[in-house]
Amino acid sequence: MSLAQVMEEQIREESPGTPTSWNPSWGPAPLWATERTPERPTYGGIVARAAEILGRPLFPSQRYIVDVMGEVQSEEAGDPEPGRLAYDQGTAFMPRRSGKTVVVQPMVARTCGGKERRQAWTMAQKRDSAVHRWRDATDQILASPMAAQVKRKISIAHEELRWIKTGSLYLPAAPDDESLHGEDPDMAIVDELWALTLAELEAIQDGYRPAWSVKEGQELLLSAAGVLRSTALKHQRVIGREGVARGRRLGSAFFEWAVPPMVDGVPVQDLEDEQLIDVVWASHPRRHFGLGRAFLANELTKGRTRFLRHYGGIDDDTGSDSAIIDLVRIHDAAAVAGIPEDARVALAFEVDPDGLQASIAAGYVWPDGVAQVEAVEERDGTRWAGPRIVEMVEAGGVGLVACVNAGPARDLADEIEPRLPEGVTMLRLPAGDYSASFTRLKTSIEEQRPPELVRVRIHDPRGEMVTAVTRAGTARWRSGPVPVKRGAEPIAMLPAFSVALWAADKIPAPPKPRPPFRIG
Repeated sequence: MSLAQVMEEQIREESPGTPTSWNPSWGPAPLWATERTPERPTYGGIVARAAEILGRPLFPSQRYIVDVMGEVQSEEAGDPEPGRLAYDQGTAFMPRRSGKTVVVQPMVARTCGGKERRQAWTMAQKRDSAVHRWRDATDQILASPMAAQVKRKISIAHEELRWIKTGSLYLPAAPDDESLHGEDPDMAIVDELWALTLAELEAIQDGYRPAWSVKEGQELLLSAAGVLRSTALKHQRVIGREGVARGRRLGSAFFEWAVPPMVDGVPVQDLEDEQLIDVVWASHPRRHFGLGRAFLANELTKGRTRFLRHYGGIDDDTGSDSAIIDLVRIHDAAAVAGIPEDARVALAFEVDPDGLQASIAAGYVWPDGVAQVEAVEERDGTRWAGPRIVEMVEAGGVGLVACVNAGPARDLADEIEPRLPEGVTMLRLPAGDYSASFTRLKTSIEEQRPPELVRVRIHDPRGEMVTAVTRAGTARWRSGPVPVKRGAEPIAMLPAFSVALWAADKIPAPPKPRPPFRIG
């Protein structure tokens, strides 16, 4: 057995989210992937046949994706809506040379090549990018035996691939594309997710997801690894891994091929060149299908960070350490599951000094002693926060409410405290404790080295705390550093996280039930 094969086996054993149904003969396993549900039928076989007709048979990694994405809910699986697709969203992170575009072509052919009129869109923030991806996919269709079934039209600001018999369309699109208003796609593909911020992805999704409230649709998000600004990718990675860890089998599917963060206790970024090449080669889904080790060795000479991003699935977060909390370490600390629903938590809140925003976070200490903080809610304005916090407290599970005893947060605490039920206390942090809470959050994140040294887990599925970190600066009070706004954008979630971590181990025990009152 070669060194690469040994590493491939070790990686498969250590991968936290590798599906149990993955057959080693298929090649390197995904680091994280939604399990195939065998009780469901799937369109995967039809998609695979379409790929063969197009002249590009699917690799095992590609086949696994289309099999899962093609699953149809069934009574045998105990699904709520038999006959409908099991997943309306799929996210696939695959390194370069994996063949992401090859997955798109047969899926579009399956969607648009049936007996009913359908639409598929390739989406991007800029129309030029969408057109480029669309042309890549349609070129292959036109070069195949399917060419007789379709007609491509390219003119100024209008491109389409039309199925002659049914009128089905495959189109490039962008959020501001006026020509598509009123159209309802059955499939949407967003390629190069790394190039989008979370706000840009949401703007794209606003172009098609509302239509799916009354009809069936499916989106596929594709990407290699990202860069520092790739908040859409980082968001999808966190919630995707969380779904795999929880065994989610409906709604959203997730697939990620990447190198593991640690190899024999050494961060993958710190491996010697030869070992790094072996690890990347052992993890790449095309290792057994034409990807040469010599090619990877040559690519490594162009830069280690670039190499890891393109072929190892590791984000290039150059400049992360210039933020007030290292963004790489924040992403490393990401929790793959939320705080348990039956946990007793601390709620922390913060209010923007200009009244632009209020944020709520929660803190909890797991039985293993590791604290977890997570974003609960963030909204514009402040008047909503008091009633919302009281509502959450009254619903149960909250043992402590905490804030910084200064500015608008103090005024909100004055509003909330008289309305807290018995057994729930208010913790108001003075200036010294607030500074210490921020320092604890920063050092807990930056000094931990998973899996051996874990101090805190961060659950920030919408990227609100990360956004605040990128906007914030620091000021030095007499008691130490604190986060402050650098411009007009609010950063309320960052202080809320700091206070939530500080309060997580200060939650009082629940009150003992009182015996019933009796006379005699």
